[in-house]
Amino acid sequence: MSTIEMSLGSIADILWRKTPELRIRLAEMAADDLRYSAERNSDVIIVSPFELCTLFRVDIMDPAMRDGNMQMLRRSLEVIEEILALGPVPHEIYANALFHSVIDHIYPTADPEILHAANPAAFQAMKDAYGLDRW
Repeated sequence: MSTIEMSLGSIADILWRKTPELRIRLAEMAADDLRYSAERNSDVIIVSPFELCTLFRVDIMDPAMRDGNMQMLRRSLEVIEEILALGPVPHEIYANALFHSVIDHIYPTADPEILHAANPAAFQAMKDAYGLDRW
């Protein structure tokens, strides 16, 4: 029996590891993109980092913040920290996707004390990366 190792892209790989509840949706998104590429006989297109970050925010981060689920918030901040750790080059699009699809949506209303309590190191990394002065 042989195995195939495959990457869905840096953000999708992080989400696959850290948020198992998203795996079915990630697989569906990847299958859709593979099908699209096959139908057009084109290079494989990876799932958009913006779509992935939006999926993460809507399905994981927003409910965690709404429900005060500290375990899920801790994992959410770990995801953010790992995406930021990819570095600015050549992964600037990942940082942009994270900011526009997640940070920009939670920044106005999120309670920084709860986020800090959930994961202090990741919270600080997020603040430092984006210069979030209010927090």
